Amino acid sequence: MADWPTLTSAVMELPIIEQPLLDPTIRSKKEDGSVTTRLRFPAVPQQWQFTLRWISVADKAVLKTFQHTTVGYGTGTFNWTHPTESVIYVVRLGAVFVFTQDEVSDLWRTPVTLVEASATQ
Repeated sequence: MADWPTLTSAVMELPIIEQPLLDPTIRSKKEDGSVTTRLRFPAVPQQWQFTLRWISVADKAVLKTFQHTTVGYGTGTFNWTHPTESVIYVVRLGAVFVFTQDEVSDLWRTPVTLVEASATQ
């Protein structure tokens, strides 16, 4: 299985947003105004969102190759080590990379969305 690519210049901008991929609760409103609830799934995949900044042209090429060739735009899984928890998660790309020029003209930025491949919670 592939690993998240090693980048030479890119920096992960904090904060990292962590949230469930979806709300697993089914809510049913009753005629008297009360609401009953139940879980739709026993486990819900986590999702992480962050921004990579100061991406060099070389790192941009690495990310494009990783996205296209290595993980097939989110169809393949890879290992990602959470930078503050040091926990390794098996994830997929949750969205394609959208590169925008950073403040310095030869550097780039992109939002990154990672989705847990199999729910653990």
